[in-house]
Amino acid sequence: LYPRYEDAQRQRVMTELVPRVWALCELAAAANMNLTIDAEEVDRLELSLDVFDALAARVAERFPMWQGFGLALQAYQTRALELIECVTAIARRHRLRLMCRLVKGAYWDAEIKRAQELGLPHYPVFTHKQHTDISYLACARALLAAPDAIYPQFATHNAGTIAAILQMAAKSGAAFELQRLHGMGEGIYREVLKNPLLGCRVYAPVGAHRDLLAYLVRRLLENGANSSFVHQLADEAVDVDELLLSPLRLDPEPSLPLPVDLYGPERRNSAGLDLSVETLRAPLLAAYATTGVPVVAPSDVERIPQAVDRATRGFAEWGARPVAERAATLRQAADALEAQLPLFCALMVKEARKTWVDAVAEVREAADFLRYYALEAERLMAPRILPGPTGERNELRLSGRGAWVCISPWNFPLAIFLGQVAAALATGNAVLAKPAEQTPAIAAQAVRLLHAAGVPEPALQLLHGAGETVGAALVAQQPIAGVVFTGSTEVARIIA
Repeated sequence: LYPRYEDAQRQRVMTELVPRVWALCELAAAANMNLTIDAEEVDRLELSLDVFDALAARVAERFPMWQGFGLALQAYQTRALELIECVTAIARRHRLRLMCRLVKGAYWDAEIKRAQELGLPHYPVFTHKQHTDISYLACARALLAAPDAIYPQFATHNAGTIAAILQMAAKSGAAFELQRLHGMGEGIYREVLKNPLLGCRVYAPVGAHRDLLAYLVRRLLENGANSSFVHQLADEAVDVDELLLSPLRLDPEPSLPLPVDLYGPERRNSAGLDLSVETLRAPLLAAYATTGVPVVAPSDVERIPQAVDRATRGFAEWGARPVAERAATLRQAADALEAQLPLFCALMVKEARKTWVDAVAEVREAADFLRYYALEAERLMAPRILPGPTGERNELRLSGRGAWVCISPWNFPLAIFLGQVAAALATGNAVLAKPAEQTPAIAAQAVRLLHAAGVPEPALQLLHGAGETVGAALVAQQPIAGVVFTGSTEVARIIA
């Protein structure tokens, strides 16, 4: 219905998508049919609620007696109960009775992966199926407790869940219905529907093969999972008592590591932002409003030999530091970079014309580079005792080679720039960094950050200018130990 269904396009969604969905509501209401707004990914939840609220207001005005409008709720969300409170408030505010289709959730893998990729502080969904099962029962109780505003629809193929719902519904006296998918749970519901007072709605997909294929694949993945009730029901090795064991009695399992601990205890994952949350976008916009792009003066080609001599002296100081100390300096720089994320994002949006999403991702990549090379340097360069066949002490130590020239491109003005610099610094080398001539301000800010973290100024120098002048003069210097270059093959051949 709408290709830009995202919080960043909220105004367009409300003005363009809502009328399209309302046209469907009018058709459904005229035919006295049900229309349920399906659940989306977690990052669209607030937007979906705004769309639903706007549609509910129109339903209350045009079709106040229609009780076929509703939405799906996902029990695997950690804020599922708060969501039910919100939907109940919408129903009461508009004096409607809304349908609520309670499901466990179909995007678990995607939600977990998204939280890990974005470096979020927590997961938006429960990480254990037993917790989702418990949440489902808690949500069912909450829905049954609001019969004036909610008509609960319980979509499940789990016999234990169905039995619990029937017990709760019998105590509350609230009307409800059960739901299953076409072709699934037929044996279970054959027994359940022997009670003539119970109703079950069957969800059946309708459409061409190409439209249904993705839906069918998702159903196969869901029910093929080892934790799926349907999968275990078909497994003769699973005992019935084990199958119907209450989720409240299951032993806790080891939890998934939080996104920040994705790489284990040795390296922290970079912290990101969920840009679908307005309060998290606010610091970025504030930084954009107050941050200018400073002018970076080009380096004097005639003074490059002096810069190389200074780097050689800086190498002697920096390379003499223990690798653990150098690694700690880079980790401190990574922490500072994350703390200054709004500033660096604003610079990249203004100078490199990045989008906010790409800018945040690049700051995170740069922080990851700093921590990664710090860890690798410790692993590779820590002194190692070698065998001494005749009783002597043999110790292997790796050291830096001298001053390196690092030439980075414009398309990743922070991540590649800092990646090159971090690798050289971590291994005890000095760096003469030449950024892309289009994005010197970003590089200059990154160099200031590293200096503040403890890298000596002679060991890290910024030389800005055109590749044909400053770049050519740098790579031609005899004392340099090597060149790190990211760019075209043509230029790489010239350097070589």
